[in-house]
Amino acid sequence: MPTAVLLALAAAALYGASDFLGGLLSRRTHYALVGLIGQSAAAIGGLAAVVLRERTSLAHAAGLLLCAASVGAFAAG
Repeated sequence: MPTAVLLALAAAALYGASDFLGGLLSRRTHYALVGLIGQSAAAIGGLAAVVLRERTSLAHAAGLLLCAASVGAFAAG
């Protein structure tokens, strides 16, 4: 299978799992805590993906993710 197809399938599976688990957890826990946990997990996963894929230092990867997050926050805000 091409890489793009595998990435699309993985993204769809992870999106569905996070949607289901987020709804399930928000019934038991405060929604802000569920959001914080979800965003933290996404940041850690993104950081790991950049470090493993680009073979760069952890500080450089964290800087890239901080830049991306600030652009996203600026665009949303």
